[in-house]
Amino acid sequence: MNDFHALNDNDLDEVIGGTGSATIPSSPTGGVTYKCPVCGCTISASTRDVTVTCPRVSCRSKFRVEKGKLVGISSSL
Repeated sequence: MNDFHALNDNDLDEVIGGTGSATIPSSPTGGVTYKCPVCGCTISASTRDVTVTCPRVSCRSKFRVEKGKLVGISSSL
């Protein structure tokens, strides 16, 4: 017999430090906004994000966040 045990959502919450309960709000990580240097659209992000993508469908430019500034990621096209 196979001893494989699949994790459910509650198990995963405990592994990643989640609350384990939907009634307890998670602690905020802080928010920051950037302005896309390509199209000027506002990009909302968490202070923990290391990469961000412009939300504008016609742009979708990707950037790394380094020292609070956006640095373009070159595409492989």
